[in-house]
Order: sequence, then C-alpha cells, then structure tokens
Amino acid sequence: MYQYMLAQLKHILSICLGGIPHICGGYDSDGERVSECIRMSLTDFQWSPQGSLPDAIPTSGSGYDHSAAWGLVISGGFVTDGGNGLTSTVFQTKDSSHFEYLPSLPEESCCHCLTIIDDTRLLVAGGRLTSVYIYDSSQSDWIDIGALPSGRRDFPACGVVRGPQIGRPLKVVIAGVGTGYEGDIYDLEANAWQDAGIHNIHFVPRTKLCMPLINSSKCSPDSN
Repeated sequence: MYQYMLAQLKHILSICLGGIPHICGGYDSDGERVSECIRMSLTDFQWSPQGSLPDAIPTSGSGYDHSAAWGLVISGGFVTDGGNGLTSTVFQTKDSSHFEYLPSLPEESCCHCLTIIDDTRLLVAGGRLTSVYIYDSSQSDWIDIGALPSGRRDFPACGVVRGPQIGRPLKVVIAGVGTGYEGDIYDLEANAWQDAGIHNIHFVPRTKLCMPLINSSKCSPDSN
C-alpha cells in the first residue's frame, strides 16, 4: 500500500529516527500532495504509516530536527497557496503515531533551519524569518533573539556546539548563502551574537550546506 512513496517526487523530509528510515509529506508519484508520514521496517523492508501532518500540507522547505527527548520536530514549510509559508510547529515522540502542536512560529516561514538545543529548547533561523527565534518549553513561547547579523539567507544549515560536560549546549552556528557564503554564532550562555568568521566564501552551486562536527551532520538543500 505504501510502496508508491518510494517513487515520491518531492517530500518535506527523509530522515532516520533511531536507525529507522522515515518519509513525511510532499508530493506522491501522481503529483498529489500527501500528508502521511511512513517508516520502513528493517525486518521485511516494507513501509507502514507513522501518522499524518495535522496542518495544511507543506510540500518542501520545512525546518526539522530530531532527538531522543523531542522525537521529530517540524516547523513551517512552503505551500502553493501564497504567503511566505506556514507558522505551524509540530512534534511526534518516538512512541507516538500522531503529531502534537507547539505554539505557532511568530512569522510565516519556509526554507529555514530548525535545530534542537536541548531537552527544552529549539531554535529556528533563516528562510523567510526576519528574526531568529528560540522556543522554550518552560515558557511555552518563542523568544525573539534578533536578526542574523550577517543577513537573512535561504536554506541555511544550523547546529549546536556542545561542551565536554555531559554535552552542555554552548553555541549555535548558522551558515549559508546570503549576500555571500556567511555564518553567525549565537552564544547561549552570553545570550549574544558572535561573528563566525565566514565571509564571501565562493559557493559552488548544486552542493549541500552541512554542519559537521557539532551535534549531528545536518545538511540542507542548496539555494538554487
């Protein structure tokens, strides 16, 4: 029943959660928008349903990340109905078959990145967002920490630099293509922006932007 997803033309995410391949949303092989998320069994290599996205169905450009504590988190995304994208943010724990809502993004957005800072905080940046926001579950709200100092960019990569003490998050690095290939660092302890020292580096089209050697090797599509 779910083998058609293997011929899917575009999806908003494909990711391994606990070593299990997952695919969510996008277009199927007939060009129809789909809301389903599916996962593959590593026993018989068959696809089975893993819940559905609960909002208007984004086709691409959603920010997403995953962790043991959060499960899968998806925010925003491109829709063909106009505007800058969706504001919805949803999550699905590893033991659940449905998504739950977090408070909406303060702005419509797609083509941004989302990274999990720790068990209580998320960060979104870039894309159609004019500011960078941190979601703090203790406050159940998004906190505006200001615009990217080097300017907004589409499809950035972002990741967390962790300290040696039980993986304590220290900084968030955000890099991508804006006026040039540039990056910024947000110091989580000082609550301040730092220059990442990345300026006007030549960017080769049709590559991917990655954040290696941080908490995960996360890549985002190129901006072309």
